[in-house]
Amino acid sequence: MPRDEFWQAHLDQIIDVSFANEKGESIIRQLATWAGLEVQFSEPAAARIAREITLEVQNVRLADVLTKALSTLGVVGEPKDGVLQVIYPASMIEPSQQTTGEPQIVTGGYVGKISIPMEGGRYFIEFMLRESDLTDELRKLRQEKIREILAGASRAGQETK
Repeated sequence: MPRDEFWQAHLDQIIDVSFANEKGESIIRQLATWAGLEVQFSEPAAARIAREITLEVQNVRLADVLTKALSTLGVVGEPKDGVLQVIYPASMIEPSQQTTGEPQIVTGGYVGKISIPMEGGRYFIEFMLRESDLTDELRKLRQEKIREILAGASRAGQETK
């Protein structure tokens, strides 16, 4: 069997996993081991994968679980020639593509999540949203709501004094 088919066969395995409050690096390494892949982390990615996450999925392809774990940690990785190279998204940008000193990819946290139940709730497909994924209208609405909540919390704090 050619090596590419070998790795793809492993990535196509249907698995159930449950990781509760485990370091991202440990989860990525375990998933890569199941896929028969070596893992390499870029230096910028190393800090992001050190945090703990919880990941629970059932009856899902190993490749999809790996993608979900990477996404949750805010990094990306693509298996190639038996190696999963994990990088922080901003490190993917060529310096010639940057028009300013700022990275072109938003590195902020997630602002929302869309969960779609599959097969009667046996598992869920989840999409994490960053502020840059929102339309201008939704972004403005979100900012207004945040201001309202903060103002309300501030007023409540003033009243308790």
